[in-house]
Amino acid sequence: MKIGLSSRQWIYYLFCGAFFVMPMGTSPFTILGGLALAFWIFSGEFIRSRHRYLGENWLIPVLAIICLYWVGLIWSQDASGLGIKFAKKTHYWLFAFAITSVPFTDNPADRMIKAFLIGLCLNALVGFLQYAGIIPTFVRFTIAYTGFYGGYNTLEILLVLGMMSASFFLRTVEEKRWKMVYGLLILVYFFHLVILIGRGGYLTFAILLPFIIHNILHRKRLIVTLIVYLAIIGAMFFSPIVQKRAVETVSAIKQHFSNSEVFVSGEKYSGPLDRIYMWRWAIHLFMQHPFLGVGTGGYYEAILSSGGDMGIAHPHNNVLYVAVSFGIVGLIIFGWFFWILIRESWRNRASPVGYFILSSVLVILVGGLVDTHILDAGGAFLLAVTTGLLSFLPKDNKVKIEHASL
Repeated sequence: MKIGLSSRQWIYYLFCGAFFVMPMGTSPFTILGGLALAFWIFSGEFIRSRHRYLGENWLIPVLAIICLYWVGLIWSQDASGLGIKFAKKTHYWLFAFAITSVPFTDNPADRMIKAFLIGLCLNALVGFLQYAGIIPTFVRFTIAYTGFYGGYNTLEILLVLGMMSASFFLRTVEEKRWKMVYGLLILVYFFHLVILIGRGGYLTFAILLPFIIHNILHRKRLIVTLIVYLAIIGAMFFSPIVQKRAVETVSAIKQHFSNSEVFVSGEKYSGPLDRIYMWRWAIHLFMQHPFLGVGTGGYYEAILSSGGDMGIAHPHNNVLYVAVSFGIVGLIIFGWFFWILIRESWRNRASPVGYFILSSVLVILVGGLVDTHILDAGGAFLLAVTTGLLSFLPKDNKVKIEHASL
């Protein structure tokens, strides 16, 4: 009689736990993910299961990304500061390798996704209690009803990811009671999003909302989809927090363009629209160093040495961060990597895991228009485990469900 769990099962359940606590801050998923890595390494699974990750088509671009970060220290102006700090973040890719050792034939991967949805719901309920003033908030620098999470940028894309994943299950489950459960989850995530202060989350939701509506309505006429879309966007503005952030945004735009030309163009730093400054300098530095960029973590010092009046760690945009840091070489490598994720997940979008991967990549890319999510701890972990989940998808891409067209 077999007693206890195998090392692979330990890895599986620890990753389920990591998915559950992913919306609750950096420390929880770091601890559980770290324990999963410990089992993966010290049990010898990283050797026994090497055929899993060595056979993945994402292996070479991921290794190229890791090398790019470390080699990029050579020409970085801040190699010992932000450079080494950013390079160390490549350890998150170990999660992609470790998760491939899980025997998903015995342990369904969609259980991890459901664990994530439950954890996201629990965290949202804590956020509602914070909004009601029943329990204190945990964000030090501002008032934000983020639940257990210590920030709000990554949490916002996780909420959009939760809505997209829950809408997929709502469309594919047969029992009405489960449709109601997933519909309720979508509402919970939506209400949590509109009491957060991050405008990047609103933008991500607005752009990806058609995917959610498609899953809920499924093949309705375009005019119906458009009406529902406008109604949901309009409903967001019933939130006093969304209203306040909208007013602040309009005021910031007016204030920014009332400044002199050096501030309007982003040559000099302007607080109301600081991303103009970040993006302007990222483009400027990329044009000066088009092939290899300014190196890992070199953006901050490169701004100052080129005449900028304030150093910024990163440009708050995924594409510009890669471009200014690693140039055309980096854009090609990252583009190759994301193309693999999008292609494979799109082919398997009829399966829960395939749709989760597709949704995860989309929220990272769309949310990355105004934030550098691939550099944040939460975003880096999400991207890594999303990449590892590709190993669960069938290699012949024959997953088909009659109603799965999108």
